Amino acid sequence: MGAANRQPWATSALCAMVALMALGCDIGPMRSTGGSGQTAVIVDDREISVHQVDRALQTQQVQGRKTEPSDVIRRLVDRQLAVNEALKVKLDRDPRVMLQLEEIRLDVLANAYASKVAADIPNPTPDEIRAFYERHPELFAQRKFFALSELYISVESPGIEEVRTRLFEGQGPVEVAAWLDQQGLAYHQDTVVRTSEQIPLEALPGIHKAKVGDRVIFESPRTLYVYTILMSVDSPYNLERAESLIIDYLNKQKVKKEMAWRMQSLRQAASIQYLQEPGTQTPAPTDQQ
Repeated sequence: MGAANRQPWATSALCAMVALMALGCDIGPMRSTGGSGQTAVIVDDREISVHQVDRALQTQQVQGRKTEPSDVIRRLVDRQLAVNEALKVKLDRDPRVMLQLEEIRLDVLANAYASKVAADIPNPTPDEIRAFYERHPELFAQRKFFALSELYISVESPGIEEVRTRLFEGQGPVEVAAWLDQQGLAYHQDTVVRTSEQIPLEALPGIHKAKVGDRVIFESPRTLYVYTILMSVDSPYNLERAESLIIDYLNKQKVKKEMAWRMQSLRQAASIQYLQEPGTQTPAPTDQQ
């Protein structure tokens, strides 16, 4: 194995050792864990590997949290202590715990499959990137910052039809909110700053064309939105600056489409039998595909 391949693990091991020194731990020789990595900590004969420390640090970084390695190791040690106690009282054999563990295992496997599918999909070509840029000037060449007054309500609300009627008759969000308050119905209202890409793509053309003071009504499958334009400021992106955003968006769309196609194919090829409706004792009709 070359030096370039060894470097990440060497860095991880160094971080773990520094963290352990900061915790005042007596660090003997780093022990091998069967060739899968090096041991960072031993808690009552249970090993916490450098791999685990490194993964925990990476997770914190992905979540945008700045965490010291010593804090991560302290949490891993606390977790291992709790696990050790759980094993002593055989909680790993509790049916509810076993079900949760199995659900986690299945989720990890399903997500690993989705990640593999995503990794196999090629990035969009330069022509695809340029075409998307030119099709959506409101996102890029004519991108804006908007200050918006935003009122939104679930389409499942018992008052949704009356809200639609009042909006159609020309009532503004202030009047609609007052009526919702009188009825004791839940809704959300706020003043927000959004860039073009932070607005639902379906709603963006209407908001982009609107003038200050205009109202824009948009309904998604779950939510009815009423936007009032308070301010808009031009903030364009050229193609070079937009490229990474476009690649990310197109890749997500490709993965979504590919996974939908694969799931449909797998359903058609599989034998699926619904034996019982959830929450009932009545067997459901068998559905073989």
